[in-house]
Amino acid sequence: MNAINFKWLALSAVISLTIAGTSPPANAQQGHQDQQASQDSQDGKDQKKTKKQIGDEKAAADANAAAGRPQSDNPQRAADHERPANPQNNAQQHPAEPRPTANQERPAHQPHVAAPQAASPNPSDANKQHAADNRQAAQQRSDANKQHAADNRQAAQQRRLPPQQQQVRIQQQQQRVTQYRQFVATRMATSPQRLTSLQQSNRMAQYSYQQSYYQRLRDQQQRYQNDRFDYNNDRYFYSASIYRYNYGGHWYETNQYGADLFRQALNYGYQEGFQAGRADRQDHWRYDYRNSYGYQDGNYGYNGYYARQEDYNYYFRQGFRRGYEDGYYSRYRYGHNDNGNYILAAVLITSILNLQHMR
Repeated sequence: MNAINFKWLALSAVISLTIAGTSPPANAQQGHQDQQASQDSQDGKDQKKTKKQIGDEKAAADANAAAGRPQSDNPQRAADHERPANPQNNAQQHPAEPRPTANQERPAHQPHVAAPQAASPNPSDANKQHAADNRQAAQQRSDANKQHAADNRQAAQQRRLPPQQQQVRIQQQQQRVTQYRQFVATRMATSPQRLTSLQQSNRMAQYSYQQSYYQRLRDQQQRYQNDRFDYNNDRYFYSASIYRYNYGGHWYETNQYGADLFRQALNYGYQEGFQAGRADRQDHWRYDYRNSYGYQDGNYGYNGYYARQEDYNYYFRQGFRRGYEDGYYSRYRYGHNDNGNYILAAVLITSILNLQHMR
């Protein structure tokens, strides 16, 4: 009996050890079962996705494709792709290239090869061409003015004054010539006194100019005294007035011959003024055109015909003032030098006269 009991106990022990070595522990078996259940649950969830979730995922994939972002099956990876990169990580992964220092050699600059250019024109030739163009333009203006004057004369001839008005104009002209010649005789008598005053002031350039002015004025008056006018056949006396002009706040009338005389007065005044201004500059004298004898006289070029003396004096002094300024400052602001003749600009003559055609 005892032997039988001992054998049973030994057999039971062997069976227990065998079972213990082949069976897993209870807690390990329980964990495996939980993991298996979780996996089955996740698979069930994946299989049980609703149609709405599938539609949302498809819309998100299309939006990523339109924006140029790569699609990803993993939502977390896609979110990481859209998240801004960390500047520190980016700098570590892609370090900036070092800038060259001042001591480092820079790439050689490629010189710019300019296209071949034509040789520049000779400045002397350009100036000659410019002067030739100016002379041609001046000649064209002169020709146009002459043609315009000829047209006006022709128009004036077609509108002759009636005989009675012609006789009235002739009588006025004769009285005007007599008065003017008396005025010139008195004026010329004072010339020696002015010349003496210039010598005493040591203004020798101005003395030389005014001496020349007196001599030219005297020669002119002698020449005019020898002239004999045929009043009945002179066109001025039977040509009707075609222009209106204004100065001093009053309007006056004249014909083409009177207008031509006013243009002459402006040019004579400019020429005399230029010489007077140049003389004062050479004498280092102050700017003073009003004290010049030529400005005060204002009669050079006038013979007593075709216009009133005061009208001629006014336009002569307009030219004289501008010529004096150009001569004093040694420039040609108002005119130009044509072979020693100082001529007022044509456009300025037109502006000063401001003649208006009568209708």
